[in-house]
Amino acid sequence: MNDMLTHSFACPKCGATKVIPARQEHKDSIATDPAHWHLRADEARKMADGYDPDTKKRLFKLADEYDKLAERVLKRQRDLEQPP
Repeated sequence: MNDMLTHSFACPKCGATKVIPARQEHKDSIATDPAHWHLRADEARKMADGYDPDTKKRLFKLADEYDKLAERVLKRQRDLEQPP
C-alpha cells in the first residue's frame, strides 16, 4: 500500500487549495486552514445522498456548522493580518 497517496481539494467557497495525504491529517489545518472545514462540509453533503430525510437533515446541518468554522478561521486570519 502506498502511503504517499493524496487527495486534492479546491475550496469553492474561499478559493483555497489543499492537498491532503490519504492516510494523514495535519493538526495545524484544523486551526489555520479554512479549506479543511469546507472539505468536511462537502464530504458531509455528499454523504447525505441516499440517507433517510432525518439523517440527511442532520448531515446538512453538520455541513453548515463546518462552513461556519471555516468562516471563523478566515476571520481570525484577517484579524491577525491587520496591524494594531
